[in-house]
Amino acid sequence: MNRNRIKKSRSKIPKLLLKIEKMAQNWEDAQNTDTYLFLKNPKKAIWANLSIGISRGVGFVLGVSIIGVLVITIIGWLLARFVTIPIIGEYIAIIVKSVQEYLGK
Repeated sequence: MNRNRIKKSRSKIPKLLLKIEKMAQNWEDAQNTDTYLFLKNPKKAIWANLSIGISRGVGFVLGVSIIGVLVITIIGWLLARFVTIPIIGEYIAIIVKSVQEYLGK
């Protein structure tokens, strides 16, 4: 029984060695990845990540702004369609009259 285990473990060793060699080759091929860049030159990696973060932040702000403007425009258009303007005009007239009375004093 022990001989079978030894034979099986010996048959796994070449497979493990092949996997290790493949991993080593992949590591050598990955010289352009962030990990290698960070290990080789941390300042360059920090600068790259900072610029990527800033560009994502600016893109997020611009996207939210554009979508916000579209939503506000659509809501304004819908309100103009369904809300009667004279009611709003009456409220504005009351506010203007109150302000004029206050300034007159």
